[in-house]
This record gives sequence, C-alpha cells and structure tokens, in this order.
Amino acid sequence: MPHPNNPMVPSANPDRSSRTAMIVDHNPNDQLQLKTVLQSLGFQVFESKSSREAVKLFYTNNPDFIFFDVTLPGYISAIREIKSADELHFIPIIAIAESTDKPRETNADDILYKPYNSRELPSKINLLQKLIDLSHKNQQLQNRIERDGETAEQLYTGTITAGNVKSKYIQSYFQPVAQDYGDILLTEYTLSSDLALLLVDFSGNGLSAVASALPSADIFRAMCKKGFSLTDILTSFNSKLHTLLPTNRFVAAQFVIISHDMKFVLACNCAMPDILIIDGEAGTVRSRIPSAGLPLGITPDLDFNSMLVRVSIQPGDRIVLLNNGFADAQNNAGIPFGQSKTEQCLANRAPQLSLDSVITELDAYRGNKSLEKDISIVEIQCHSELFANHQFASNLADNFQPISTTAIKAVDSHKDRWDYQLTLEGIRLAKTNPIPIIIAQIQELDTLADHQTNLYTILTELYVNAIDHGILKLNSSLKQSPQGFVEYFNKRELRLSQLKKGCIQISLSTEIKGSSGKMTIRIKDSGTGFQLTSVDKEGHADTLLHGRGIILLKELCESVEYKPPGNYVEVVYAWEE
Repeated sequence: MPHPNNPMVPSANPDRSSRTAMIVDHNPNDQLQLKTVLQSLGFQVFESKSSREAVKLFYTNNPDFIFFDVTLPGYISAIREIKSADELHFIPIIAIAESTDKPRETNADDILYKPYNSRELPSKINLLQKLIDLSHKNQQLQNRIERDGETAEQLYTGTITAGNVKSKYIQSYFQPVAQDYGDILLTEYTLSSDLALLLVDFSGNGLSAVASALPSADIFRAMCKKGFSLTDILTSFNSKLHTLLPTNRFVAAQFVIISHDMKFVLACNCAMPDILIIDGEAGTVRSRIPSAGLPLGITPDLDFNSMLVRVSIQPGDRIVLLNNGFADAQNNAGIPFGQSKTEQCLANRAPQLSLDSVITELDAYRGNKSLEKDISIVEIQCHSELFANHQFASNLADNFQPISTTAIKAVDSHKDRWDYQLTLEGIRLAKTNPIPIIIAQIQELDTLADHQTNLYTILTELYVNAIDHGILKLNSSLKQSPQGFVEYFNKRELRLSQLKKGCIQISLSTEIKGSSGKMTIRIKDSGTGFQLTSVDKEGHADTLLHGRGIILLKELCESVEYKPPGNYVEVVYAWEE
C-alpha cells in the first residue's frame, strides 16, 4: 500500500505478526548471526551490503526495523534520506557498531554492539515496538483530527456562516491557533431592519465548537427575523447552550444591534474584552462597552436586561468586536501587545484600509513568537449602504390585512382566564415555528411578562421534542458525540425538507388570580410516541450532550406528564407572588 503523502514510500505495517527487518552490513558472518536471532523472534529478514542499496530496498520492501552498520560509506546520508522519506511513521533504525568503537553520532534510534547479545536484542525490539505502536495510534488520532477539521470547515462555511450579511462595511479577521474553528461570527437583519451581530468564543475548537454552533445559529437567525429583542435572543441562546454544552464548556459572547438609522447601538458583552466605539471623525475610541456578566451556557438564570447597554453613534463611526487574543499576543521577550496598543492600532487605522494592516503591525511586534490564543476581530463601519438593500419594517405594513370581526356574546364571569389553541399540519410544520407566535400572544398579558423566559424555554423544549422525535423520528442517542451531533442536525434538515404529513396540536389554558396563576400546556403529535430514553429513573441526563431538556422541564414546571403512548404531554406551570 503506497504512502498517502509519498507514493514511493509504502505505508507502515500495523500487523505485528508479520514484521520485517532489513540488515545493512557488509560482513556476511555478522549478517547471518543477526538474521538468525531476528528469525527466531518471528521476523522476515532481507539484507543489503551497501548504503545505496539499503535506500532502494527501503522504498520497495517497507521494513518495520532497520539494522545499519555505522562503518558503511554513505551511512549518515542514507539514514537522513530514509527518515525524511516517511516522517509520519516511526521506523526504528538501530545502529550496528563494534564494542571497541568510540562513541559517535549515529542519528539512529538505538545502538547494538557486536558480538550480539541474544538477551539484549529482544528487549530493545520490544521497547522500540511500543514506540511504533504509539506512533501508529498517534497517526490515527492525527488523521481523525484532520477529518474533523475538514468537517468543521464545511459546516462553518456551508451552514453556519453562509447566511451572514455580506457587506464591504463589515470586516472580520480570524486566526485560530490550532487551525480549527473556535470563534464564530453571526450576522442578520432584524424584523425592524436593524443589523444584529453576534461574536461567540467557544471554550473549545474544531468540530465540537461548530457542532455546538449549529443550533445556536438557527436560534439567532430565526429570532432576529421574527422580531425578538436582543435580550430575548440571548435568553434563548443561553438556555439552549446550557442544555447543550457539557458542564466544562461555556461560550463568551459579544452581541450588538445597530439601529438602521445609525443613531444608537444596543450591546451586551458576556465575558469578553471591551466592545469599542471609534469616533469616525476624530479616529479615537469614544466609548467602551465592558463585560457585564458571565459567559453563556453556565447558568440558565442570566439577567440580560441588566447587562444591556445603549450607546449613541453616528454615521462614520466604527464598532469593533474582538476577543483577547490580539492584546495577549506576546513578543520575543514575552511582553503582551496590550489593550492600550490594541485600541491605538485599531483607532488610528484609516477606515478604507483592511484589517490586514492591523495584523501586519501585530506580526511585526511578535517577531517569531508563536500565538497562544485565537485572534478574532470584527469591525463594522456605520454607513448607509449597510442598510441600503434591506427593506425597512415600516414598508412591510402594507402586506397586513385587517382582521374581520364577528359579534360575540358576552359572558358574565369573574374569572381572569384565557385559552389558546394552534394546530400545524403537513408542510406547515417545516415552514413555521409556532413558539414566537405564541410568545407574542403571551407578551400582551402584563401578568405574564416576568415569565416569558421560562415559558419560551418550556414551549420550545416541548415543541422540539414533538417535531424531532414524534414527527421526524430522530434518536437523541446520536448526540452522544460531536460527530453524532452533526449527523443529527443533518438528518433533521433532510427530514424537514421532505416532510409532507404530520400534525401537532398545541393548547394553552391559563387562569390568573391576582399576582398568582397557572398555565396548563398540552402538546400532542401524530407520531407513535416519545420515549424518555435520555433520562434515567433518577432524572439524570445519561450524556453530556443531550438528555437535559426533560430535567429542565421538571425544574421549571409544577408537573410534567407524558400520556401513553408518549405522543401527548401535559405540563403545568404555576407562579405566585
């Protein structure tokens, strides 16, 4: 089998039952003695009498071990060529020397002295074989990492960021340390035609980060388009991440919404460096928006309303989002670039120049010092063309038609009660997310204003379970690994695109008494039943990547009951002063 990177070199042989050895020695008696010992150890042996011949036999015979006489002419150059020909696999080279020889630089992995010791040789081979096995496992791991990186890149460019707003007034620069994706930028216009940008820094890189970003990106885009506020989006985003991420992972984030008239920016900074507002005329940092809270995914109870900041801006200003990799980059003396230099470097740059000029300045400072952290920079120049190709929400009002009214009979009642029912069937299930519609109705009730977050989480969890498991028949066990997570969402998208039949009924019944109340939520799907396989009898999630949704429902609700055969769930959410 040819080597993947060099067709002249065969791949390493992982089969220990058919090991081969090459002896390179001009002395036939020494060759025979060593050959006899190696054959007794199960080796197939072939021989060479010169360095030049040894190189040729290496390419054609693919030995697992090489025994090389250091006195042969061309020994050093032959060893170097063999080692450079296959740098991916460890092929031990054992130098052969006379016991009377003076110590010399052999460039070999071990040395064997003549006359051969029948006890010493097996122990050397066993030790070197362990290194071969370790090298083989390391190569397998490296191949897997490379495949995961390719998958992450395809998902990142083809799925997660494919829907981002394209504009020359939005510049970004990402330089990961491990050549994997750890920081992700999402951009989208809101229902009110403002521009939303979310820079997320996952505590991890590669496929695991991208797999976590897949559902997060969907939440961000859907809620922006449906008119949810920044705090509502972050609340849902955080809730999903808290359910999704293992306990040792979290997400730092910077979220900004730029008003379409460029008069203000709304921002929320969660455990990242200051968001910078650079004055377009003076070329100085006019405002800084520091971190105001914990990273996302750690706790479901973050108060984003208290973290929200509103800052006035004007056309020509620049808004900079960045992680701490730029300021923390060190020079050869180990001195960080620093926050002050970072701000000066970004502010003094002419707006028409790309971010490459900033990176050039940093590279000159670093010298040959390697990066220790990912670098992510996003700069938005407040320019009218950012919004020129997007229809303002005020123009959308023409599409709405007045609702016809029919006289109804008033019923005398002292109860404060309302019921709500919604049924989705067929392809409508793939086209409509009913949760924002329902939440919009709930928002009209002042009494429930403080409970929107909990109700959104409950309704989303119930509805996603009904869609994914009841209608689409997806199995949560796929989500036990990052690769499985990707497979799960790929299957979800495929089955949604092919969905032609199915039905989900949603019913809400609410009774309010003063500042207390109770809401009964019932959801029924046309599937065969939702099995609670992701939670054990004690109510603990059986994996880190899935199974926590039902636990969350039980924590938020007074009761959670799945009725046989499992396609009908009833939960009761209660509140009191």
